[in-house]
Amino acid sequence: NLPTLLPEIDALKGIEQPKEFHREGDAFIHTRLALKALPKYAPTSLVFATLLHDIAKSQTFNQNENGKITFYGHGEKSAEMAKEVCKRLVFTNGITERICSLVQKHMDVFQIGKMSKSTLYKFLFKTLPNNETSGELKILNRADLLASLQTEKDCQDYFRDVVRQFQKENQTQIEPLVNGRDLISKGLKPGPTFGVLLTSVFKFQIEKGIKDRNEALKLLDELIQSELAA
Repeated sequence: NLPTLLPEIDALKGIEQPKEFHREGDAFIHTRLALKALPKYAPTSLVFATLLHDIAKSQTFNQNENGKITFYGHGEKSAEMAKEVCKRLVFTNGITERICSLVQKHMDVFQIGKMSKSTLYKFLFKTLPNNETSGELKILNRADLLASLQTEKDCQDYFRDVVRQFQKENQTQIEPLVNGRDLISKGLKPGPTFGVLLTSVFKFQIEKGIKDRNEALKLLDELIQSELAA
């Protein structure tokens, strides 16, 4: 039975959630609804990631004197607990890693409104497209939203609206204005400093809306001088 096989899931019964985000009920009900919202033939990794995505809510539950309920850090803690569950169920290392990655990242998309432009760019155009679990992550997020009694349209629009708004503000997918060849031309030798400098310029490029290569090169010169002086 459930208390024996998965006591972490059974422990979610009666764990209240903020009603402004979870009108469906406690964390156990939410988990059941999320599983129900998955596609019929969802892969094992996605099913168990959905099952385990909130298991740490029983341990991270906090309610302040004003009645506000929070579960700070429950994504990371749930991933730690999910790893132990996967070990108990004798899953392969590959399946375990995929499940834990999905569980750990399942809250990332809900933080997009708080991300800086450079972090959002990296998340939308670098992390998600290049992460082999990104397709499953989107499905998990959809199930999470549906289980929170959001509408199907809300789920479909969540990613789309953010991507469209970002592309509208920046006109196109942003490409770096400077690269390693520029550093070599300035007398620097390839090494760890390369990545630091290029990342810094690219971050400024996004945050400040820099679109002129000469302006980016001028910024690169300033960063190089600062790095050499350090």
